[in-house]
Amino acid sequence: MSESQPPEGDDHYQQIVQAEVAMEVINRARTLVQARIVELEETCRDPIEAERLAVKRGQLYAVLRTVDYREPARVSALIDHWGPLVRDEARFWQAMRDDRSLLAA
Repeated sequence: MSESQPPEGDDHYQQIVQAEVAMEVINRARTLVQARIVELEETCRDPIEAERLAVKRGQLYAVLRTVDYREPARVSALIDHWGPLVRDEARFWQAMRDDRSLLAA
């Protein structure tokens, strides 16, 4: 199959499903960040941290926009990287402190 033609049958369906999973995982990360931003803004505890997280939220949105079912390796990398993080908030927030990890996948 050439790269310009879409995959056929079950492979095509599986790639689309995997891309949807990747988007859900990234959206979960965005939700965690947004909740923390709201908490920081409502309590006026740390407006500088809220701004830093707003930048991260934008970066996550940029990552979300890169999800493409026609790039199964990239989709898998996103799921592998972000899936465990969004299930473990301590690890997630550690990754948020590490700028390099945000775009590692």
